Amino acid sequence: MGSYPPVRAAVEPLSNPLRYLPISAVTGIFMLLFGIGDTMKIMFLFAGSVVYLLPIVVESVASVDQVYLDTAYTLGAKPRHVIWRVLVPGACPGIVEACRVIYGIGWTYVILAELINAKYGLGYLITIAYRRGHIDWAYALVLVVLLLGIGTNEIFRQAQKWLFAWREA
Repeated sequence: MGSYPPVRAAVEPLSNPLRYLPISAVTGIFMLLFGIGDTMKIMFLFAGSVVYLLPIVVESVASVDQVYLDTAYTLGAKPRHVIWRVLVPGACPGIVEACRVIYGIGWTYVILAELINAKYGLGYLITIAYRRGHIDWAYALVLVVLLLGIGTNEIFRQAQKWLFAWREA
């Protein structure tokens, strides 16, 4: 979508409005379509992530400097080579940054999905702690989620520094 304007023009009017739809508002639709098992939870997490990730990835691809594309074509590169050797590497830093942000948002979706017919998971344990009046356990579990998120964010940041050191300069 980011490299082919006709595809972008066709898909963007459908995908952009979905960014403003709170994924929690369509939980019932996902339960109707996929039941209340793990399939629903996976599809819920997938849909919630893709809706936010797609426009960011498209923008990352579209923001690759035209000079690089022109140079590749001038040197005789075919479109598939331009995609894999110019667009993907040029867009990767933005895509990885978007994945880092989506990972944080994804925690919200995981916990929300685990509240529906869960038999395990942090969301389930938090719900059980609240129901049994163990507020201290619930806070401890929320702290675990927070620490996992902070730790994973730091791993993403360090990986970005290492993978895209050329971008820091």
